[in-house]
Amino acid sequence: MKLSVKLMVAPLVAIAFLVAVSGASYWALRMQQEAAEDLYNGVFGRYRRVVEIDGIMGDVHAGVYRLLSLSGALESDRLSAESGQIKWRLEEVKNTLTQLAALGDDESDSGAMQFEAATAAFEKYGKAVDLAIELGSAGATVYVTGRS
Repeated sequence: MKLSVKLMVAPLVAIAFLVAVSGASYWALRMQQEAAEDLYNGVFGRYRRVVEIDGIMGDVHAGVYRLLSLSGALESDRLSAESGQIKWRLEEVKNTLTQLAALGDDESDSGAMQFEAATAAFEKYGKAVDLAIELGSAGATVYVTGRS
């Protein structure tokens, strides 16, 4: 073998090794990127939904207090519209909870138990809201009819 060929073998082997290492690094980075996207869309996507539910529940809670405080000053049509809006928001929360349950790829008992507990607590809260709206609107009706 000529001396020039012998001198070129070492750099060619080094270049081939660098190409192989860069290919393996690129593959590993792509796998990590896919895992990060799955984490972001999966876990953080569900977390975003939970935060949205929390915000809606806060709006519902504030709306109920607002409705109760204004029940004597508002007409029955306006009270009905306000209570319909609150009930619509509660239905929105219920639908989002159902979607979250469908998104759950984790078939563990703890995840199912958490969903069942959240659903039960939501149903209890919904009944309390209905009762508060009913009592608040009944108070307004009695007040309005009593003034006539």
